[in-house]
Amino acid sequence: METLTDQNSVHPSEITKPLLKKTTHEEGIPSTSNYAVALKPPTILSPCANRYGNPEVKARFSIHNGMPAVIFRTSDYYGVMAEEWRLTIVGKFLRTRPQMEKIRSKFVEKITVKGNVKIGVYDYRTVILDFSNEDEWKSVWYRISIEIEGQLMWLEKWTPNFKPEEDSPVVPVWVLLSELPFHCHTWHYVKKIVSPIGAPLSMDLATDHKTRPSIAKVRVEVDLTKPKLTLLENSPMATQGKPFQ
Repeated sequence: METLTDQNSVHPSEITKPLLKKTTHEEGIPSTSNYAVALKPPTILSPCANRYGNPEVKARFSIHNGMPAVIFRTSDYYGVMAEEWRLTIVGKFLRTRPQMEKIRSKFVEKITVKGNVKIGVYDYRTVILDFSNEDEWKSVWYRISIEIEGQLMWLEKWTPNFKPEEDSPVVPVWVLLSELPFHCHTWHYVKKIVSPIGAPLSMDLATDHKTRPSIAKVRVEVDLTKPKLTLLENSPMATQGKPFQ
């Protein structure tokens, strides 16, 4: 039985966002003007709160290529259904992977984590790493690979389109912004500049601490299947509100 997404369904980017947003460190203030809501303490969810899935997700049964099929809405399949697995990394070996006990023990030796990490087997050369801490998930993904028992385990960000026989086109890369005006070496401004390239992830320590005025270094998540933007040029229009083009 196949699992398909409904081509006529709403794309995740078209989902209407709620009017009330969580307070973020960057914005500094709650997005709602309701004083009672602003003072309400944050809700802490159990790590297992979503283990049974979202009951609001619906599916319909159909026939696809002569076979029974289950069809989910695109917005559900790539949205709420994938949310539980967003802190997941795929580890791939070029040859038959080492034994799982050795993979787990070597991972603990090489990587220090404070949260929970579950490492499970997918097939003879692929494992799945599921993290409970987002910062630790990022830190491991940024490493690109880990050597285990003389083999490199290549690390990929999991996506709903994951297939073990295909390499993920989504990778973290460093973007260098040479001669970026020093007053732009701030996360809010830098992420606006690099957003045409991909999803901004973080700045390096020198940029964050403003100890290297000549260049800003930003890590960006890019999709290698999309057209590549190779140049961000400092423009004389900076004083008119268009810093880079």
